[in-house]
Amino acid sequence: MENVKYREVNRAAKVGEKIRIVNSHASCYANGDEATVIRKYEDSGGVLADFGQIYDWLVPRDAYVVLEPETKITEYRQVKRKAKVGETIKIIRPDLPYYNEKDIAKVYKVSESTSYVGADFTLNEDYRGDGMWNVRFDDYVVFEPITESNEISDIKTEMERLTGELATLALRVSKLEGPVQQDDKSPQEIRDEVVEKTKADIEGLAINNYDHVDYIRRFTGSNQGPFYRIGNRGTPLLAEYIVNRKKKTVVCLLRGIVTKTIYARGIAKCAPGDVFNSHIGRAIALRRALELEVPTEYLNVPNPTEFKVGDIVIRYAWVNTMHPYRIFQVGTKTNLDSLDDYCEVIDDSHEEGALNDYLA
Repeated sequence: MENVKYREVNRAAKVGEKIRIVNSHASCYANGDEATVIRKYEDSGGVLADFGQIYDWLVPRDAYVVLEPETKITEYRQVKRKAKVGETIKIIRPDLPYYNEKDIAKVYKVSESTSYVGADFTLNEDYRGDGMWNVRFDDYVVFEPITESNEISDIKTEMERLTGELATLALRVSKLEGPVQQDDKSPQEIRDEVVEKTKADIEGLAINNYDHVDYIRRFTGSNQGPFYRIGNRGTPLLAEYIVNRKKKTVVCLLRGIVTKTIYARGIAKCAPGDVFNSHIGRAIALRRALELEVPTEYLNVPNPTEFKVGDIVIRYAWVNTMHPYRIFQVGTKTNLDSLDDYCEVIDDSHEEGALNDYLA
């Protein structure tokens, strides 16, 4: 639902902006490649950029231009009326197992004699059958574009920019104050404690009525579990986690025990520059799927400051600039002794098979 055109501007990029390579100095990216800036080096104007690959690459100032949007992103309001062919709708009342609340769909057919519209649900990550289902009038709202003057649009853009800068500053301040508020513990000690809390949290949020759990297992004829409930709803659900280490994301799907229907989902994604930990990601995604508040300490956990056995590490090499050389897992005390300033932890989940995900 976006229509954005970009123009090339020759200036130093900011964190979060898109860049395009115009004067490549390295074999790891070519002219025309585009990336998102995740770190800026003030002295040189160079940046660390995410190209959507396994590695993030250093890009010197003379190698890129900034992509600035030429047109404004179209904003939409939700309107309760009958949809037309080609319009986009949002589900406000589910009709399981055909469609879920908050699903988005594109209307391809309108029935003149009834209140139903035919809608394409393949826009969503999960959909039933071929994704083509009839939707009742009471179950959806229509997305309508909001038209506004250029002056108002410019003011809103500036407000959004300032809001983003304030949020970034607040996050930095909270991270700086974190260790002081926790009895002067080191960042590594704080991170270790948060990881253990998230592991315990995942178990603690499960249904702890074991008579009920035993009944569910006898009813389904399997040793499934743990089970979870959303709020006060009675249906017990199973949690399925999809971990994507390269994209630093964890998705939690809450499925029905027998039907495997998805009743809710939650997503956790690392901020740029944060070290990935699947245990923290699972706890955040599970809480969001269960419609529970996520503790601030889960979101503001400091990065590791020490190397440990089991860490996934990236080693950099100097070829005019710093470039990723290889990814490996710390396995022994000997490995620990060989680590230096050219090494950086990218994953401290300490899970079997984690390295294979990065090398695949």
